[in-house]
Amino acid sequence: MKKKRLLQLTATLALLLLPLTGVMAQGSDAVKCMVLKQSDGTVSSFALREAPVVSYEDANIVVSCGEQTFSTPLAGIDTWTFEDIPTAIQAIPDESGKPSFSYGTISGLAPGSAISIHSIDGKTLRSLKADSHGHATIDLSQWGHGVFIVRTPNRSFKIKK
Repeated sequence: MKKKRLLQLTATLALLLLPLTGVMAQGSDAVKCMVLKQSDGTVSSFALREAPVVSYEDANIVVSCGEQTFSTPLAGIDTWTFEDIPTAIQAIPDESGKPSFSYGTISGLAPGSAISIHSIDGKTLRSLKADSHGHATIDLSQWGHGVFIVRTPNRSFKIKK
């Protein structure tokens, strides 16, 4: 009984102090969330966009925030934390130095790099090499409609014709 009361008090206190920390981290695309880790391995996160209201009904913890309400048995909760969870792309991977494919031309290859064209069932249809500028032109007109895989030394492309 003491453990349950301590959990209730801790959750209530943490949720009351949450508005003081700011719901969104300034300058980032993250939302403050309450993350519940349950004893069955389930992890649930609840976005706290507004000041949350915590209540207890029967043996459940109920968190209401704006129009959203979340309820789960208190006994099944192992831990809960408050985390900034990203809501958008944080960084675009650096693709420089990798080949690119556009309008039938592969560019960005090392001169003489091997290129192969495969059918969707894995058959090699054609092999060629990049020119002295690291470019290669792919002509799929000799094959019917379908999906083709173009492989380079460090990247593959799927092409639908």
